[in-house]
Amino acid sequence: MPTATPAVPPCTRRVSAKAAFHLNNDSYTEIANNIIGAEDLPIDNGIILSNSDHTNIHDNIIQGNSRFVFTPLLQVGQNQTGFGIVSTECLGTPANDVSDAVTIKTNLFTNQLIAGIWLCSDGGGEHLIDGNTFRNNWRGIALKDVVNSTISNNTLTDERSDGIIIYGASLRNTIQGNHVESHVAPAAAGIRIGWVADPIVPLSNNLSGNVLIRDTVGLHIFGARTTVVTNNQFKISGARTAILISPSTTPGDPGTQPYDTEITGNVIVFIGPCTAVVGCALRLSGTTVPVLATDNDWGLRRPSDVEGVIWHQMDDPVLGLVTFVPFRNQAPGTTAPTPPPASPMPGPSPGMMPTPTPTPGGESTSA
Repeated sequence: MPTATPAVPPCTRRVSAKAAFHLNNDSYTEIANNIIGAEDLPIDNGIILSNSDHTNIHDNIIQGNSRFVFTPLLQVGQNQTGFGIVSTECLGTPANDVSDAVTIKTNLFTNQLIAGIWLCSDGGGEHLIDGNTFRNNWRGIALKDVVNSTISNNTLTDERSDGIIIYGASLRNTIQGNHVESHVAPAAAGIRIGWVADPIVPLSNNLSGNVLIRDTVGLHIFGARTTVVTNNQFKISGARTAILISPSTTPGDPGTQPYDTEITGNVIVFIGPCTAVVGCALRLSGTTVPVLATDNDWGLRRPSDVEGVIWHQMDDPVLGLVTFVPFRNQAPGTTAPTPPPASPMPGPSPGMMPTPTPTPGGESTSA
């Protein structure tokens, strides 16, 4: 006689759903004081927003699970599961409008396999992501095509990859007062402005008052233009890099240069090697445009010592020049090192017609 299968108690059944909450065509909805998801109660996503305006999400614990397959890029319509909060624009679902002015405050995001938050706004935005804690997610916060949004006062620790990503056609966003620590996977960045997942580069984004500690790369400016970095603290050592600046590249595209980058008034403390591929307080990789980096505190007093932790035109004449003098606590009477003169081009031999010199294409690379 067949043995009956014992019933599974309701409290231990594994229940899967598209989302614990799916907001659709709503305004001013509040989601507060919930425990959402977990390893033993897995859900595809915590909260999905679809044309949801002025939503207030606060004081929740949003937990992921390990049953999803990790994917390296966040591409619209390709990633469907593994998020704490996600908008349908990211999922590739057609909508008449986008979710705007979403407030996400004082929540805990943990163990999200893809990202704690992924919002795509197609030119909308005005989101506020403030005072949340992110721990042990694959990524913390990713915003694509957003404008006038603020990411402030969040704590992001031990993410398996990036802490904060702003990419695509993102404009005039502010990242301020966040503590981003221990993102130490290969190529992980505490904060990344611009990304290989979208060839369009962000414009006019501002970073201020953030603390970045023990990240493989503290800040990666990836082809983004007019990025302003002020009053942040970078404390990086070993083979890691405090600030990396590179062009954005896509197949068949030689690269987009990060024009008009300003890095002023920061504390950038770095101890370790500085080469073309590893280390440095500030490293240019494939960047041929100049970078302004004055009035920073490098933890050093002599220009020659600061020069030793910056990789730029002084080390490789193809790269752009970083202007870092004057800097804070500079020893009196010291001046910036002089860039080496360009090597003269050899002239034609007597009696021979000169051969036109081709203009180098200069393929850009990213770290």
